[in-house]
Amino acid sequence: MAKRRPPRGQDQLDLFSFDPDEPTTPTLPKPDTTIDVSGLAAAAAATPNPEPEPEPELEATAILNSPRQQRVRVASIPVRELAERAAAAWHRNHAKDGITVPMGIAAGLALLRRTARDGTDVASFVLGLSKEDLVEFHRSIWSTLWLRQPYLVEVSRPIHDWLEALADDPDRKVIDAVYDMTHTLIRGGLFNLTGDDDPIGRCDVDVLGMLLMVLRSEGARGALAEIHTPTEMADLMALMTIDLDVCKPGAWLTDPAAGTGGILRAAALAMRLKGGDPAECGWHMAELDPIAAACSAVNAIVWGLGPNVLIFCGDTLVTGDTMTPAVEHRQAVLDHHHDVMSRFAAVQAIQRTRALLASIGASA
Repeated sequence: MAKRRPPRGQDQLDLFSFDPDEPTTPTLPKPDTTIDVSGLAAAAAATPNPEPEPEPELEATAILNSPRQQRVRVASIPVRELAERAAAAWHRNHAKDGITVPMGIAAGLALLRRTARDGTDVASFVLGLSKEDLVEFHRSIWSTLWLRQPYLVEVSRPIHDWLEALADDPDRKVIDAVYDMTHTLIRGGLFNLTGDDDPIGRCDVDVLGMLLMVLRSEGARGALAEIHTPTEMADLMALMTIDLDVCKPGAWLTDPAAGTGGILRAAALAMRLKGGDPAECGWHMAELDPIAAACSAVNAIVWGLGPNVLIFCGDTLVTGDTMTPAVEHRQAVLDHHHDVMSRFAAVQAIQRTRALLASIGASA
């Protein structure tokens, strides 16, 4: 049987959960005001409802219990069990200390769909790769994604930099752990949570947030003030408070302590369930922990938040205005990307010209 090799170019792009034709260039200007999603619940509780019927709790419950959502939520039941199995797979290989590698493995896989555009079953394809080719496949996920999403790939660098280090110095234990954890995640149903063509099916849970909580010690979570908001609570809160007349196209939603983006996930899901499109809004996340911020960048792609995403990694209490440095960072990354792609296009043009001149000389 022929040995499988990681796809390249357009074939690789066809494996991603997003539509390659979707715009990625920012379309919204820096806002004068933002909607603080983390405070929506408190604001809703303080504002009297002029219409007693229908009660928002009943309306939200009805949406959450709709047949479509019941279908989606069947897949979300084992998310903690999946995270615990994946963490166990990483630890039993006695690989290097730290959580950036397992988080990067899960993040890369979360970007893939269940079925490629040519009908290929992605799970079967990935599970058929050798250990060495699987590492190369993980590396190609990020390099291919950089062509489309340079800014979010740059923000997520803390969880995929290890792939370049592994290329320079292959570590057998890490390679074995990548293989084991990849198989555990896929066989455990990761693509049922993150690989749906419908963004609602990818927006139902925060797999990376759960895995980070499982991998990180209680002491570390306490030091970073990381508090996981239960998915159902976040969803109900968002459905009760997200108003499409306020969160309309062009509006910016922000979370000053975003973590991996769980509250914004719930807001985006509520928008979709109410008929809105999160990609028409702007999303601003601030987070102290670089690993959590990196995961929020990946989640922004998985959840289909659109081209207007800004992520600030740092202390919001010290910085104050986190929007401005995020805008400046994004622009610097986009400028660098444009420069690299322009140079690449110029090299290609020179090579085509040389080939043409060579063919003319040969025919003369």
